[in-house]
Amino acid sequence: MKLIPEEISYLRKEARRLKERQDAYYEYMKTREIKTSQGPELQAVGDTFTEDTFQREIQNYHSIMDTLENAEYITHPSTEKIEVGTKFVVSYESSEDEDLLVLTESGFGFLPNDMFVTIDSPLGQEIQGKKAGESFEFSLKDDIRMSLPRRSIKGEIKEIKTDRKLYVQFIRNKQKSHRISKAIPTTNEESLNTDDQRKLEITESQKELLEIELKRLTKKTRNAGESCRLTNIKKILRNATIATPRTDDKIGIGSTFEIVITNGYETLTKECEMINIAVGDELEGEYVEKISPLGINIYGLEANDIFHFRQGNQHYKGVVSNVHNPRKTIEHPVHQYKK
Repeated sequence: MKLIPEEISYLRKEARRLKERQDAYYEYMKTREIKTSQGPELQAVGDTFTEDTFQREIQNYHSIMDTLENAEYITHPSTEKIEVGTKFVVSYESSEDEDLLVLTESGFGFLPNDMFVTIDSPLGQEIQGKKAGESFEFSLKDDIRMSLPRRSIKGEIKEIKTDRKLYVQFIRNKQKSHRISKAIPTTNEESLNTDDQRKLEITESQKELLEIELKRLTKKTRNAGESCRLTNIKKILRNATIATPRTDDKIGIGSTFEIVITNGYETLTKECEMINIAVGDELEGEYVEKISPLGINIYGLEANDIFHFRQGNQHYKGVVSNVHNPRKTIEHPVHQYKK
């Protein structure tokens, strides 16, 4: 299965939600324990509806994790012709409207949305592999519940989007100049090299992403680049330490936070986690690197603080909505992966 970044993001959020529900299930099971001379036993009678709901959610969690661990991630969508992950614009003969679409393999995780087209849909089957300027035609029934004549829909691929800023990207695939703030001395650019794990601090969620990537690469036939990546992942998991969350209400490494950003024309709300540096499959919509133009300006802020930053030629301003720091003690060494 091939997953585009939007699907990966949805599945990760759903997995986190279901993991919390799984923890709630274990707490629920504790309430049903009774003590016997042989130790604790579970009561035979419980809330069947509650247990069935929890069991379904646990199954869904494992299904999502299995998908994330076995899927192929689309990191560089085709911009020459329409393939899974490509963004493109179509026009129709019967209308002057144009639609911006994205081709997906399964559409897994999406609510009905006109922007996403699956490869097994009538339109998806017709446009896969086509280039800008080519025409298409497919048939639809007006009502699938009735035996009505099919109607033919004709159109043209007006454009295939090549601007990377329009795509949700994996942070590590972005250019260094787009990742590192100009406020950081150029001598510190070597910090972007994750081959040096002597002082590398990662967060719990980054560790989980690396473990998933480790499983994905272990299961597949690898080329030279992927074999090198697998070796590097093992180094990171062996040598890196888990960052200790802040004990106050300010943004630090491992903090999750919500910010509202505007460029004067558009306003965006983002829920992110602050990290030192991307080491795996972190998506730009889920994580903010401390060394980035945004990260360097919001690090250390708290709720209701206002900030400004510059990305390329664009100026932005925003406000921190809330900050959450885990209130728990973390064991520092990752060290469970041996050579």
